[in-house]
Amino acid sequence: MSNKSKKITISLREELIKERTCIWNYTAKILRQYGLKKSTSAQLIFIKWLKENNKTIIENEHILKNRHIITPSSKNDLIYIIGINELLFSQNPEFFDVYPEIEENLVIIGANVWRGGDTKGYVQGIFGFDVDYRSKMMFVHQALREVRKNNTKKWTVLICKEGYTKSQMHAIEKAFYDKNIMRDSVLNILILDGMQSSIIDKMINYINYGDLEFNEYNKRRKYVKVSHISIYSHGMPKGFYFWLDEHPRGGSGKCFDNNSISKLKESAFTKNSEIYSYACRTGIGNSDIDEEWNFKDDLMVDKSVAQALANATGATVYSYLKRTSYEDTLVKPDDRNIVEKWAEASDRDKENPIYKKLHEIWETDNYKVDGDIFYPEGAFNPVRAYSTPKNLPDEMIEYKRK
Repeated sequence: MSNKSKKITISLREELIKERTCIWNYTAKILRQYGLKKSTSAQLIFIKWLKENNKTIIENEHILKNRHIITPSSKNDLIYIIGINELLFSQNPEFFDVYPEIEENLVIIGANVWRGGDTKGYVQGIFGFDVDYRSKMMFVHQALREVRKNNTKKWTVLICKEGYTKSQMHAIEKAFYDKNIMRDSVLNILILDGMQSSIIDKMINYINYGDLEFNEYNKRRKYVKVSHISIYSHGMPKGFYFWLDEHPRGGSGKCFDNNSISKLKESAFTKNSEIYSYACRTGIGNSDIDEEWNFKDDLMVDKSVAQALANATGATVYSYLKRTSYEDTLVKPDDRNIVEKWAEASDRDKENPIYKKLHEIWETDNYKVDGDIFYPEGAFNPVRAYSTPKNLPDEMIEYKRK
């Protein structure tokens, strides 16, 4: 009596993907949802299968928005796909070349919340200038500038949602995904919401594992290493304050401090990785040095946030000893007399295309989203050092592991 092999049929289903989604995050979610504890190749196999069966809706490592993806119907279906392909992987090691080590660049954006202020909506003194509707989006604007000027790299954007309205978040996402400006350089935008301590954990998870949720079976960082991080947020010698309001939520977790930094894994980073901190005074560890350094007090740079980052990750870190100023983000102070007093400007200035654009952004409603100025191409000018603490250098300082 002859034996006939049993034909196995894989059941498939269609799932609507409502938002543009990184394929790495999607596959990690499905594997976690089914409770699968597979080998290091499981996620790569699943990604390869999805790409073969969804060729028209996966683009630049992303599943397109409002598209239906064909995916396995059940845990057993996914087990079969992974199982049969794991055999192929073991027999053909070159399959791993599908994903050689990829470098991922991260930009982290602080929340749109501010401590203090008066009835006019201004916040006094924190940045050396008044924060109002013209400058509330300064962290976003600087992040957009960074990605725009480096749009040959691949970026993931992490943004703390608090304080940004629904319309503002929509405008921000649209700007980062603008092909004409960013040229498909943004792989994913991760919106961080909830308790502040929980968000800090998610940041750590993403840096370490490439996923906001901890999953010991997620091996993405084996193939996709972090090569660059830029941080645009509030800061103090104690750490990064992604929120700087009067009523912080989440207790002690509201500060990304040296304790949080110690949880970062060096294995997640490339050998030549770099981290740039554009937050105030993250290059010193002495909180008492506030308005002026007297040349005697210990700056405690070895206990600074910047040094902690270098020690934990092996990255070269660049940070300011002084406060940082975002005042120049859209319009430099020297140009404001022209932009704000447009009726009095010379004909030559009025014909200058840069001044014309700055006037439109600064003085009209054309670039306002829910009351705050938002320019999709980002900042015109970079972050710089503020004047305090006095007697400290204006340049970024380099930190290496000690």
